[in-house]
Amino acid sequence: MLYYLIGLLVGIVTLIPGVSGGTILVIFHVYDEITFKINNIYQNKKINWLNLKDIITLVIGIILGILFFAKIIEFLFKVKPNETMLFFIGIILFSLPNLTKNNYKFNGKYFLLGGLLILLLSFLQVKENFIIYNYPPIDLAFLFYFFLMGTIDGTATIIPGISGSMVMMILGPYYLLKSYLANLSFANLNFLIPLSIYYLGDLLGVLLGSKLYLFLNKLNQNKTTNTLLGLMLMSAIILIPHNLIFNYLNIISYLMVIFLSYICTQIINLITN
Repeated sequence: MLYYLIGLLVGIVTLIPGVSGGTILVIFHVYDEITFKINNIYQNKKINWLNLKDIITLVIGIILGILFFAKIIEFLFKVKPNETMLFFIGIILFSLPNLTKNNYKFNGKYFLLGGLLILLLSFLQVKENFIIYNYPPIDLAFLFYFFLMGTIDGTATIIPGISGSMVMMILGPYYLLKSYLANLSFANLNFLIPLSIYYLGDLLGVLLGSKLYLFLNKLNQNKTTNTLLGLMLMSAIILIPHNLIFNYLNIISYLMVIFLSYICTQIINLITN
């Protein structure tokens, strides 16, 4: 039941750019346990059924969380796109201090490396509308692209401090994926094809990402943390909307959502401390 509830929360936050699913696992003190189980489903040439059962329970919770929250995200981007984006940016910025615990020491070289990594990814960005009205044809080239994006998403999601949705927003498919999820119904069962391919890639990415993070953190935790900080800060800068309107009412609205994002991060900090 605990894994199901944690999975439900991870599923919800994976749709929010700036919030890492891996961070949620850290918050509930199960990150090491989950990554161990992921990397040890197959042991001594046989399946560890207990580990597999726990991971399946977590995945079911994640799927239900994603399906529940997709329509809410779709609605927010439809009615208040700039305010929604600023809220996500605030979540990123106010979450940065949480990474500087545990004897953190600033390392400018690796901080810059993280920022440059996201900056380079931004040059690959595919421009998309907040709301999708025309869907691309589902052919082999598109499915391969979606599988690759799912793998990148899963790799980023499992690493604490990196939001898979944030990376997907930069690379391009975030709004299309969100629209598939929000509009999935019996009338649109064909959406199951790209969604299934995407989340198969996502599962592969989670496995790869957990191995990568454990390796890098074991190699040098402080350098890894500085890289993540630079990555997150540059992500917040890149995601700033270019069409902000600075009149009196809008400025108040922008400040309110940023303050709301601050309150949300503080509530999380109170719960976890």
